[in-house]
Amino acid sequence: MSRLEKIRTRNSLLLEEVPEYRQQAAQFAEDMESQRRLRRSLIRFEPGILLPCIALGFSPCLMQITENLVAVCFNVSLLKYAGNTAVGAVTILCTIMNFTMLLLTGMTQGAQPILSYNAGAGNAGRVKETFRMVLFSCTVGSVLIWAFCMFGNELLAGIFTNDAGLLAYTAWALRIFMSMSAIFGIQVACQYSMVALGNAPVAIFLSIYRKILLLIPLIFLMPKIMENKAAGIFMAEPIADTAAVCTTSICFYFSFRKLLRSMEDEAVEFR
Repeated sequence: MSRLEKIRTRNSLLLEEVPEYRQQAAQFAEDMESQRRLRRSLIRFEPGILLPCIALGFSPCLMQITENLVAVCFNVSLLKYAGNTAVGAVTILCTIMNFTMLLLTGMTQGAQPILSYNAGAGNAGRVKETFRMVLFSCTVGSVLIWAFCMFGNELLAGIFTNDAGLLAYTAWALRIFMSMSAIFGIQVACQYSMVALGNAPVAIFLSIYRKILLLIPLIFLMPKIMENKAAGIFMAEPIADTAAVCTTSICFYFSFRKLLRSMEDEAVEFR
């Protein structure tokens, strides 16, 4: 018995038991007989559908790309002013920062579908409640990470190296590098919530703002200002984090308030 005959036999048995599937089964058998093929001429890209989809993933992608660019800039500046030990230390610091980002973004990405669904459904109350939970979770997570970096810095650095000199240098630099990580959860919660709520262009700008416009210039500017050039380079990270959190919080506040107002207005009109 051929494959097509098996399908027809199975469909006929199904139709006898469940009559409402008759039309679906008949259409399926017809499709199998027609041997339809996917052709390039039938594939059409609609900019109105494709571009918003790209924008949703472009902000996280840009954050990862700029992380690599920042690591290169740290290496170049530290190699010039502080030597190989500092370059080895910043490699460990960037690894710790990337691990921190994985934890925080995991929380926000889990909430993004809930935010998007309820925003589309016009459920302003649930959108606010979900964002509060995301903000609380990310803030608590970042505070715990900060505490571990401040008080367990030697233990954390010891995971990556056994060299006594590099371990001591990394433990010292870690306290400077991660000194403002306690508030970084606010940045992540607001930025990824913007993407979920359809405001991806602002989230993309904030990604560029923190890394390209703030952090990278500070990496090369701070050693020219401070006497301890290595400390100045490491301080570029907390300074950029503080400025970025303040800017992101303000942008998100006005954007979120505008979204909630529009949802409430639509709910009133619907009633």
